[in-house]
Amino acid sequence: EAERLGRIGVVPFEPSLPVHVAWDLGIGDSTALWFFQIAGGEVRVCSHYENHGHPLSHYAAEIAVRTTGLPQGIDWVPHDARVRSLETGRTRVETLISLGRKPRLVPAHKIDDGINAARLTMAHCWFDADGTRNGLEALRQYRSEYDEKAKVFRPTPRHDWTSHSADAFRYLAMAWREIVPVVAPK
Repeated sequence: EAERLGRIGVVPFEPSLPVHVAWDLGIGDSTALWFFQIAGGEVRVCSHYENHGHPLSHYAAEIAVRTTGLPQGIDWVPHDARVRSLETGRTRVETLISLGRKPRLVPAHKIDDGINAARLTMAHCWFDADGTRNGLEALRQYRSEYDEKAKVFRPTPRHDWTSHSADAFRYLAMAWREIVPVVAPK
């Protein structure tokens, strides 16, 4: 729908608006990041990044590179980011703070509620085609698994390469309305 309505194109970062980041955290699995700004009722999704097997410092450095010179917003992380690491004794939230980030927990929610929030949020999103190419493809391919035997869709989405970007977008959808929008200069 966003593509049909012309909301996927050139969407650069607005220099006066804070850049927020929605995270899906993973170590064995991928970590996915959506970079976005709020302009009035619009969600300007300017960039996406996904990788795996790296510490949080890698992702903080990636954010710094992509947002150099831009005001920093909130890092929206899943509620399980407050779990303590057995190795360090610190939570992921504490680690992000030590890396200069501003993490805030997305409230715990049912996956269906998050998926519905993502569907509703899509109507407010403008995507940068180049910067979000891989993330958009993940959103396009994200789906429920079909149970052939029972002839019904399973209650949870399929866990595959699309899951992490879709989960990070779900966190964006659950969080963006809590951000007080800054009016961009004309």
